[in-house]
This record gives sequence, C-alpha cells and structure tokens, in this order.
Amino acid sequence: MDLDKLQKQLTLEEGSKNKAYKDSKGIWTIGIGHNLEARPISDLAVKVIFEEDVDFVVKLLNKYLTWWTTLDTVRQNALIDLGFNLGVGPSSEDPTGKLLLFTGTLEVLKDKNYEECAKHLESTLWYKQVGSRAIRIVQMIRHGEWPNGL
Repeated sequence: MDLDKLQKQLTLEEGSKNKAYKDSKGIWTIGIGHNLEARPISDLAVKVIFEEDVDFVVKLLNKYLTWWTTLDTVRQNALIDLGFNLGVGPSSEDPTGKLLLFTGTLEVLKDKNYEECAKHLESTLWYKQVGSRAIRIVQMIRHGEWPNGL
C-alpha cells in the first residue's frame, strides 16, 4: 500500500473537508470521507484537536496578553478556559472571540487583584449564562486552587 497515493486518491473521490458536513446521504462526515455516525472520532483524534485548540488559545494570549504567563498555573488554566469558552478575539485570528472585550476584568487580573477580577466576572452576562463552569473558573481565579475533582 502507498499511503500518500491512497490519500490523494481518496481525496479526489471523497473530497477533504475540515468542517463537518452532511454527505449525499445526509450522514455527518469530516475529513476525507470519515463517517461520524458509523465511526466517531478516536480518543487520539480528540487529543490532537484539543492540543491544537490549546495551542491556538495560548498563541493568542501570548500575542494580546503578554503578561498572562506571570500568573500561577491554576490562574493560567482559568484564563485558557475562558479563552476556550469565550474565544480570545476580537482579531482576524479569532473574530468572534470575546475575552479581550473584558478589559476591566483583564486589567485587575494583570494587577493580580484576584478578588476584584472574580467580582468582575461574577457581574457579567457570561457568568449568568455559563453556570457551573463559570463558578469553577471564578473560584480558580479567586483562590488559585484547583476545583474538586481535578
């Protein structure tokens, strides 16, 4: 078997899509004809996508919030979680992202005023909409401790 040629052949036959789509029979498909209904993506594929997503958020944080690495690990994770949930944006790299719009929250976080940062987050529509995830993130920022179960 020649895997490179097979990939070219199947790409020609199936197409190659980075977004999920419904094929001609209405079956959710991704990549080069990967039938998501018959074969959901593997744990390895989930891990690869997760690592790419983390890398994407971290690159944006490094670009727009250069100070974020001065935070302890727990609060860094909380900020990455916010980036996952809200998107980082607004920028051409992440146009629908909202985290950078939380300017007051980010300023007090930069100053390591964790209590004030937590209060800012608790007063947002995001906090009211997200539920337990928001509670965990705020507690991570407020106390610098991992939530139970992690």
